[in-house]
Amino acid sequence: MLQDTPGHLFLEHEVEDLASFLQVSMLNGWGGYILTEANYVNVFFSHDEYIDFFAQTSSNLPDLAKVFGIRQPSADAR
Repeated sequence: MLQDTPGHLFLEHEVEDLASFLQVSMLNGWGGYILTEANYVNVFFSHDEYIDFFAQTSSNLPDLAKVFGIRQPSADAR
């Protein structure tokens, strides 16, 4: 049961299983975390329909922004 084991470790060859798990989670309005073993970039997805990306080193986030086509604010805007 989910309350007994509230997490799962997906191995590298289980990417499709991870995608299915995320789809079921989001379609049912659940929230959760995706935590990477290397702590490169981690994710929180909310039942309120938003996603937060976070990392110990902020230099990892621009790579993610490129993948999603997000324009980073300039240093002057911060």
